Amino acid sequence: MPQVEFEAILRGEKSLGSLDQSWAIARVLENLNYYEAMKVISLEPLKKHWTTIKRKLFKDSIIKGYEFVLQRHTVSTAG
Repeated sequence: MPQVEFEAILRGEKSLGSLDQSWAIARVLENLNYYEAMKVISLEPLKKHWTTIKRKLFKDSIIKGYEFVLQRHTVSTAG
């Protein structure tokens, strides 16, 4: 997938079947360290789509880390 197309999906401007914004955010969280990921995505889409994103993450340590971040920003992580 071309980078331009991935970035459009990441911004929520485009989706290709199950490849949607939540999928793209999950890929960023799985593949970049926290500081790099936060340069690429903002907390708003992370907060908005967390329940869906969480199900797409493979590593428990990443889930727990971002749940901690979201709790620090007063977001419910139930789900």
